[in-house]
Amino acid sequence: MKGKKLLTSETELSEPSQLDREMCKNPWNGRCENTDVALYICYKGEMLPICRECWTSIASEDIEWRFD
Repeated sequence: MKGKKLLTSETELSEPSQLDREMCKNPWNGRCENTDVALYICYKGEMLPICRECWTSIASEDIEWRFD
């Protein structure tokens, strides 16, 4: 009888790699690759992850938010 696979390396126990982590998809900054996702926004019907750095920038702007 085969047993369950046991975790054997430290990398299997560590945090997910950058490839496995969700990256910021700030629609106003297409170059951000930060994985420190703080929240999601609905933009053009799609839920987008936004990192803390981008959210700080977006939230400090004098813009009006609305729901269409």
